Parts: sequence; structure tokens; C-alpha cells
Amino acid sequence: MQFSPWVLFTDFALISVLLLVGQLARSYVPLFQKYMLPASLTAGFLGLALGPNGFGVIPLSSQMGTYASILIVLVFGALPISSKVTDAKAFGREVGEMWSYVTFGVLAQYGWAMLLSIFVFGAIWQLHPGFGYMLATGFFGGHGTAAAVGSSFKPYDWPDATSLAMTSATVGVVASVIGGLILVNYGARRGYTKEVSSPDAVLDHELVTGMIPPEKQKPTGKETTSTVSLESLTFHLSLIMLAALAGRYGSLALKQVFPSVDVPEFCIALFGGYIIQWVLSRSGGQKYVDSASINRLSNLATDYLIVAGISSIKLPVVVQYAGPLAALFVFGIALVVFQAMWMGPRQFKGHWFEKSMFCYGFNTGTLVNGIMLLRIIDPSMKSRGMETYAVVGLLDRPLIIALIALGPALIGTGYAVHFAVGCTVLAFVPLILSKLFGWWHPDQRLPENADKD
Repeated sequence: MQFSPWVLFTDFALISVLLLVGQLARSYVPLFQKYMLPASLTAGFLGLALGPNGFGVIPLSSQMGTYASILIVLVFGALPISSKVTDAKAFGREVGEMWSYVTFGVLAQYGWAMLLSIFVFGAIWQLHPGFGYMLATGFFGGHGTAAAVGSSFKPYDWPDATSLAMTSATVGVVASVIGGLILVNYGARRGYTKEVSSPDAVLDHELVTGMIPPEKQKPTGKETTSTVSLESLTFHLSLIMLAALAGRYGSLALKQVFPSVDVPEFCIALFGGYIIQWVLSRSGGQKYVDSASINRLSNLATDYLIVAGISSIKLPVVVQYAGPLAALFVFGIALVVFQAMWMGPRQFKGHWFEKSMFCYGFNTGTLVNGIMLLRIIDPSMKSRGMETYAVVGLLDRPLIIALIALGPALIGTGYAVHFAVGCTVLAFVPLILSKLFGWWHPDQRLPENADKD
């Protein structure tokens, strides 16, 4: 299919129909209500099953993955514009906490999984030294990283790498969605969530069906510009687009200066949003920005993002190593659950469960999955998990690039054990720094240590 503006229109119209079907399912199907399934998640799986990556019933184009990448930029660009000026010290602590959590997780996925594969799984099955490398490639990296790593191993005569990496990415997405929903419901019932009550406590109001009764309906925002000159929503959308545009051009500019460095647009868009917020605050224009309108537009982009992201998943080819893959994935899932449920309440001072679920989503699947899980338990995005992750994503970019670029080369030239040991040792560095800088806290699950922002 040749891409055109009408293809773009058709794609978003079809996504809109899927969202309506997802909302109908949430409104009338008890199973969807029990597990608090968002309409966007249901729509995403319908798009995957019925779209070109499934049965081909719905004529979605091949641009779904591109749409998701663009919509993420809009979501992150909107975050600072809608928020109040954040206390620098508190935000710095949150960034430190998130950096420690994320950096430990990615290094542990690479190092621990490789050591386990080489010295334990390798004693049972005949495996390539880089087999354990596939865990982080698929779980933390996702399908895009899986494709890149598969290509990187071709010069080292390991043709199975691509299939294994794509399998890992697909299993990661499944574990992210199913496991994430299980953990979300468990945490809600235990009272770990701060913004959403337990499922049992909300059976009598609008969170069950997702539809707000007339007596509880509220205005979605204020008009801050006169429609005689400019529609208020147009004004707010333009601010978001300005931040997103800064993200796009900023990423391209950095690529020109540093060709080997690929900084995601959403990271730059976040800083673009902060610059816009600063300019508005200094000029007095902030009084014309309605946070509710920005949040609504951001939520709109997020709904479409989730559908496009899930619909773009490419199911893997033949799984050739069922036994060791199963063992590797059990270890990987156990690792990320341990992080979320044991490290999370000690690493995050505020909104520990919301941030842990966000991290669980992208540690097993993609950023889209993390946003989806966060939206379930923090619909207003009060936890600031996405904002801190965008900063951490920029700080950790050199490390991630090194792990992806150097890993296949070191493994392919006989240094697999050295690479695994190096990652394992480095994984403890963020934990040590966390203790030194006060980013490690008493267990937030205990009532006497309940987090306060």
C-alpha cells in the first residue's frame, strides 16, 4: 500500500472505531470490568488480531509503529506544559531514584542472564555464548532493538540471533501486558495505589464501566483564548506541537553533530516542553494555559499511541529453542517482578507502585506498555514517572548504545564471559550510589513509611 494522506486518515479512523469497540466492551463485559482493561488496550489487541500482522481483516497500514513513535513525542512534550513548576531538589531526587532503578535493571538483564545461560543453561543445552544476551535485547529493547541486534550478529555467523531476539521481544510484550495487569490488580487490592482505589472498592462507580453518569460529569477544561481569534484547544495543541517539533529537530541536529549517537525525539521534546513552560512563566503567559486542556490532549494522544503500538507488533518466526527459551524467560520475568515488588517500594519515595508498574512495562515490553499500565492506576499522571524516565533515558543513552553496539562484537569475538561479568559488576554501582545519595528508602509498603510527595 502506497502511503498517502488518505491512508493516514483511514488508519486513524479505523483506530477510532476500535477504541469505540473497546469502550463498549469495558461498559458491558464483566471480564473487562473485573481486570480494569482500558479501551485502548482492548482496541490494540483487536488491531493486532485483525490487522495486517494478524488475520488481515482490517486494512491498517504498515505505519502503525511510526505513529506510535510520533505520538510518544507529543505525550512527552505535553508533560511539562501542563505541570506546575517542580521543586528542583525533589525532582532531582526522583531522577536519581529512577536512574538507579532503570540502570540496575538493564545491566542485570544483560549480565545475570548471560552468566546463567553460559554456566547453567549451557550445561544442559548446547547454546551459543550470546544466548542470554537475547533476554535484555527483547525485554528491555523491544522489537526494534531485536532487529538491530539480529543484524549485528550476522558477521559472526549466528543466523538464529534474529529469530531468538524477536521471540524474546514478543514474549516480553505478552509478559508486560498479562503480567502487568495481574500486578496492577494485585497492587490495587492491597492498597498500594495512590490515585485509584482497589477494584473491590470501585464496583459501584464509574471506574467499572469507564462511563461517567450525568450527575458526575465535569467540564474538561477552560477556554483561555477567544474563538473569534483562535479556538482554545487549537492554542493548547499548538504548544504541544511546538515542543514535539523541538524534539524532532533537536534529535536530527544531534545526529548531524554526533552520527553514532541516536537521542530519541521524546527526550528532547520533554526539554522543549520545559523551555516553553519557563518562557510562559517568565512572560506571564502561563495564566492562559489550562492544564486540564493540555492533559486531555495528552491523554488523547496516549489512547491512539497504545492502539498503534500494540497493532504494530510483528509476531516472531519459528521458535527453535523452546526449553532454554522458557527457562530464560522465567528468569527474566522473575527479575522484573522482583524489581517492581521488592526494589520499587524501597527505591521510589513517592508513588512507588505507579512508578514500578511503569518501569515493569518498559522492562518487559516497550515504552507504550509502560504508559498503558501507568494510565490504569494513574490516569492523571500525578506520579511524574514519565517525566523522570525521559531525563533518565537521556542520561542512560550512552550506556544503552554501548551495550547494543559492543555486545554482539564482544560476544562474537570470544569475550562473552567478560561482557557478562562486566555488566554484572556494573549493576551494583547504581545501588551503591543510591545508598550514598539517599535514593534508598524504608519499605514504602509499611504504613509507617507510607510515601508522601
